[in-house]
Amino acid sequence: MKLLAALGLSAAVLLGAQPAAGYDVFNLRSKASCLKAVRTEQAKVKKQGKNYRGRANLKYCTFTSAKLTGVNLTRAKISYSNLVEAKLANAILTNADFSGANLEVADLLKAELSGSNLSGANFSYSNLSSAKITGADISTTNFAEANLANADFSEVRSEIDPYTGSGANFIGANLTNANFSGANLYGANFSTTKDPGFGLTIWTNANFANANLTNANLNGAILVSVNLTGADLSYASLLLADLTGLDLTSVILTGATMPDGSIHP
Repeated sequence: MKLLAALGLSAAVLLGAQPAAGYDVFNLRSKASCLKAVRTEQAKVKKQGKNYRGRANLKYCTFTSAKLTGVNLTRAKISYSNLVEAKLANAILTNADFSGANLEVADLLKAELSGSNLSGANFSYSNLSSAKITGADISTTNFAEANLANADFSEVRSEIDPYTGSGANFIGANLTNANFSGANLYGANFSTTKDPGFGLTIWTNANFANANLTNANLNGAILVSVNLTGADLSYASLLLADLTGLDLTSVILTGATMPDGSIHP
C-alpha cells in the first residue's frame, strides 16, 4: 500500500480498472508547493470570512497522507491530484472539482462535498462516513470497499462511461444508513463479487427511495432492510439478490432480471 500511495496508484487500477484520462503520477506538483497553496487559501478564508468564494487551483497536486482536517476548499480545482491517505475529516469541499483524483484510503469523515464533481475519482477504501455528498456528480466514481455509513448521497447523479459502459462502483462498500433518495445511479455497480480482495456490500437500512437504478447491477445484494419506495429498477440485474420481506408494489421493475433469473415483464 505504501508503494501504491507513493505512486498515487490504486488497488482498483491493479485489478483492471483504468486510471482517469489525464492522470499522470510522474507529473504532479510537489507536496510542499501544494500545501503552501492550501495555507494561502486558508488565510484568505480567515480574512474574507463569509465573502470567501474559493476556486483555488490545486490541479495535479500531491497530497499523499497530508493533514488537511477541517480545511475550506470551496470550489477548488483538485482534479487529477493524488490524495491517497489524506486526512480530510470535516473539510469543506463544496462544489469542488475532484474529477480523476485519487483519494484511496483517504479520511473524509463528515466532509462536505455537496455539488462537487467527483466523476472518475477513486475513493476506494476511503472513509466517507457521515459525509454530505448531495447533488454531486459521481459518474464512474470508484467507491469500492469505502465506508459510506450515514453518508448523504441524495440527488447525486451518475452516468456510464460511453466507451466502457461502466458506471459508479460500490462493490464491497458499507452503505449502512446511507441516504441515496432521489439519486440518479444509472448503471451503477452494487454487486457482490467473488473476488477475494472485496468484502460483501453492506446494505443495512440504506435509503434508495425514488432513486433511479436503471441498468444497475445488484447481483447478490442483500436488500431485506433497504427502502426502495418509488425506485426505478428498470433493466437492473437482481440475480441471486435477497428481497425477503420487501414491499415492491411501488418499485418499477420493467425488464429487470429477478433473483431467480427470470425477466420481469
